[in-house]
Amino acid sequence: MIDHRPVVPDVVVGFAGDTAGEEGRYRHPVRFLRVREDLSPGSCRPRGVARRHALAAD
Repeated sequence: MIDHRPVVPDVVVGFAGDTAGEEGRYRHPVRFLRVREDLSPGSCRPRGVARRHALAAD
């Protein structure tokens, strides 16, 4: 059994990675670049996920 612990995002960071992926994950390690103090977690979205207001407009 896998222990699942949901988290609340509280920081945005930049990272470098290539585009190779498998099953929704990066195939190769990614590299941390910096904390993005100019962005809030609410202003970002996971790759491939549409924003709610964009869906409501359709």
